[in-house]
Amino acid sequence: MYEAFANVHRIEPDEALKLEVLAARTFRSEQIRAAFTVGLTTNLGHKYKILMLVPRAYPFRAPVLYTLTHIPGPLKIAHIYGDDGRLCVFEKIGRDWDPKECNLVTAIGWAAMWLFCQEYFQRRSRWPAPESHKTKPVPRSRPWDARKRR
Repeated sequence: MYEAFANVHRIEPDEALKLEVLAARTFRSEQIRAAFTVGLTTNLGHKYKILMLVPRAYPFRAPVLYTLTHIPGPLKIAHIYGDDGRLCVFEKIGRDWDPKECNLVTAIGWAAMWLFCQEYFQRRSRWPAPESHKTKPVPRSRPWDARKRR
């Protein structure tokens, strides 16, 4: 195994849906081809665990990413989908996901960039990358509540 992928672990789809309860709103276990947890460390040294769900339609549909780790900071988490908490890592309308050019490693790279941007946003109240929709800094109602949940 490559050292770069030492923090990638395959898990069963049912187990993945138990790890991220909000994912069960969008997926059933039979819709998931594979599931992985990925450990990532940011430039600031924070360690995060990402859940990657690979749909049955992969590579024609992009994998879905969730953060399983609390993200510290005073602001509500930006660039997540409010219905189930997925990370917004690419522009659907712009067709950033191209099955000829993108793979699971691409998705992990996008998750790492999202984490960098999120940490920057928490510290500077500004998203450091191009956005399809502007993010406004909104204080968290409770400091421990990292994500918007319904």
